[in-house]
Amino acid sequence: MGETELAGFISCALSNEVSMAIVETAGNKANYIFSTRRGITCFDYDNVQGVIVTGGMDCTVRVWNTYMTNRPSMLFIGHNAPISHILARPADEQIISLSKDKCVKVWDLREQVCVQTVSPQRLHVNVSLPFFTAMFYNPKIQQLVLASQIMVVLQKNMVVQAGEREIQSHERVVTAAIYNHLFNKVVSGCHGSVITVWELTTGQKVMQFRNAHTTRRNGQSVPVEITCMTFDPTLRRLITGGRDGRVKIWNFNNGACLRQMEAGGGREVTGVLVAKQRIVCCGWNRGITVFLDDREDTSVREWMKRHKEDILTVDFRSPSLVATGAYDGEIIVWNLETGHLYSRLSVDMVNAGRSMVPEVEDKQRLGAMTKYKEKQKNMVLNFTKRELMGTASKVEERSQTASQPVEGEDNEPTWLHESSSDEDNAKDTAESAASETAPESSDRSFERAIHKLLFLQSRISSASTATLLASCADGTVQAWSLHHEGGLLHKFRACNSVGDYCLTMVSDSRNRYLVTGDTAGYVRVWLIENYCTDHPEPVNWAFYKKKFPLLGKHLSMMRRMLKLDWLKASFRPHILNSFRAHVRTVMSVDFVEAHELLVTASADCSVRLWTLCGRFIGIFGQKKFWNLTLPLKLREIPIRIPRDVHRVASSTTLKVMHGGKHPKWHLVQMGILLAASELMRGQAELKERSRRMREARLRASQAMDGSTLNLDDKIGTRRPAPILGENYERKSRHKPIPTVPKPKIMRNQVMAFTLLPFVDVEDVPEPEPPAIVHELTSGKQESAQRSARSSARGRSAGSGGQRLSIAQPRS
Repeated sequence: MGETELAGFISCALSNEVSMAIVETAGNKANYIFSTRRGITCFDYDNVQGVIVTGGMDCTVRVWNTYMTNRPSMLFIGHNAPISHILARPADEQIISLSKDKCVKVWDLREQVCVQTVSPQRLHVNVSLPFFTAMFYNPKIQQLVLASQIMVVLQKNMVVQAGEREIQSHERVVTAAIYNHLFNKVVSGCHGSVITVWELTTGQKVMQFRNAHTTRRNGQSVPVEITCMTFDPTLRRLITGGRDGRVKIWNFNNGACLRQMEAGGGREVTGVLVAKQRIVCCGWNRGITVFLDDREDTSVREWMKRHKEDILTVDFRSPSLVATGAYDGEIIVWNLETGHLYSRLSVDMVNAGRSMVPEVEDKQRLGAMTKYKEKQKNMVLNFTKRELMGTASKVEERSQTASQPVEGEDNEPTWLHESSSDEDNAKDTAESAASETAPESSDRSFERAIHKLLFLQSRISSASTATLLASCADGTVQAWSLHHEGGLLHKFRACNSVGDYCLTMVSDSRNRYLVTGDTAGYVRVWLIENYCTDHPEPVNWAFYKKKFPLLGKHLSMMRRMLKLDWLKASFRPHILNSFRAHVRTVMSVDFVEAHELLVTASADCSVRLWTLCGRFIGIFGQKKFWNLTLPLKLREIPIRIPRDVHRVASSTTLKVMHGGKHPKWHLVQMGILLAASELMRGQAELKERSRRMREARLRASQAMDGSTLNLDDKIGTRRPAPILGENYERKSRHKPIPTVPKPKIMRNQVMAFTLLPFVDVEDVPEPEPPAIVHELTSGKQESAQRSARSSARGRSAGSGGQRLSIAQPRS
């Protein structure tokens, strides 16, 4: 290796006597020999510090002074294998070393410590591959490249101050965070295969166990992402599903794995539930697997595959209904006990005018059904084509007129239209028309995907009562009736922006509230107690307006200014609260009904606690714990906003998090009132001054009239009466002060005055002088010329006589 600063060459060898040598090219200086045990394998020269860093077979990093060969100035010990590559970073005063076991270490020259270690496990490199044969660091983009048969790129993270660092509950994306009311704990799981138990009242971490789901890759145990979580009905066990297709049962109080089951055939498990001593699992294998909740009975039952695409969600309704939603927009309702189909729902059927078609099983399976099922199926079989089309036309008519008032429901429309202007309405209409005529594609399939299903447990099934809510990828929430005469009743948009959709939904035990979390990070609370029901009850709006800041006095003004039709009280379901809880996708929302709290988990690796009205309490895992006194008192909770949300929050989000009050609005009000009072005081003083001046002028005119009248009396002559009589008014010496127009004041604010009209000043042309001026000017010029000529003649005559007098004596 040649170094211009040293004017020589540096070379190294695996020799104890001559481990490294510096050879001068000029030849007039002595060579420098460095010796170490077992030799030197790599080196680099720091031209700023003037030192040489080396790595050897003894797993030690050494720093040498160029002209001191007897011993190194620094030693760094920490590698467990011979060092193959080493780099010096003069700008940061750091050293990067790479050993043959694929371990990267960063050393600080000032502190003489190791500041970072990157293990081969974090590089996700197969251990069977040979060690890296090349290492390169790009200082401009701050990237470290390692290469052999594969290439690994390490990007340096930007240094963040401790006060600006975002608080995270997990190191990876949080899959779910669920509340256990029996132990008053919150359990969360992430893609790093880590399960954490938190205390609800303080936010403190109670327990954490790693590598919940693992798999063997190249002889190593690698963690697998946790994809779904739930509790059993006794709330004493935790059931998790992983991306490797395994389902595990845990005792989350001590981290013991009680049972492991193979459910997905190696494919991702997206949903798991426990009901009636059965564990139902579904996922990307498009099938449903049922296990008995018994450690001794390990039998497995596979239901017939009915879905054509991957299953994304599952939910259970007592006593024996299981609903699954797939990527292609198909919803299938199953019987838990028999595993047979109850009904099939699909977005395509809705577009075609058929919202629900009950499935008829084969004749061979009719004997296994109950008499009630046989009666229901026979009733479906007796449907004629005319009756079926009639039912379909009713559903289509109902879906088309969903945005119009319905008789018998206090003229309250049932479609929530969330557009903010007429242009948005026209745009949505055009997009819907285009989507109906567009051919089938992968994008269209994505828009039909069902991401979440939710049964409304407290409702009684009927033709006009919605018992199942489905969140679609187009941002809408559909309300379905599972009655044989029901179908799709209504749907509404639950997201503001096009392309956003709800990944999670939850409701309370009485099904009064519906809480949704979407991909934009927003959490919304809806009032659904009168939504799609047979007997709607009056709503106590005074109670909700006092409880939710979004329903404050600003609601009517916001509707009037922004034309937000979807905020009108006549539209259902009524939105009670809306705020941005995270800056990234909300993966999970759970409702703590006893204390009216919300637990949200997001892709930003945080689990947060909120009140139902939108007051932020804290992030699970933060250094300063909170202390909630139950029952919860809202006035005792300090107003706080997450740092990341505060940077992007809208005015509505800030208003909700501040409890319906703007933090500095009272200062603005004080300023407006002060300006208005000063203006009114100035107007009063101006009026008083004008009145005094008018009175003074009146007194002066009366005194002048009296003095003139007395003077006439003294002289003995009488002033003639004015010709105009009473219409005559004498001129005053001073003009009256013009009246100032009264300023316009609206909502304690003075409207701005307009400028007086004006025009640009034109150039005034120079006037032409009159003819007499021309005559006088020309006459003066002629007289001046004549006088000049006469004076010239006089001077010439005087000079000639003088010349004549001088010449006479010579003759």
